[in-house]
Amino acid sequence: MEQAIYWIGGSACAGKSTIAKRFADKHDWELYSCDEHLNSHLSNISARNQPAMHKISRMSYNEAGP
Repeated sequence: MEQAIYWIGGSACAGKSTIAKRFADKHDWELYSCDEHLNSHLSNISARNQPAMHKISRMSYNEAGP
């Protein structure tokens, strides 16, 4: 059986998690929230394999902001 994966993107506090939860509940879909797994994702980043993301992940909020 082929599975579809849907990604919801947008700016902070735009309601992405709320919409995702509503769709998942309505359609009985499994929901994977990246926010809930952020620390796990960040711990797997390496300077060698993901240099740009590694640099960003080490920045303070002030450094990464506009």
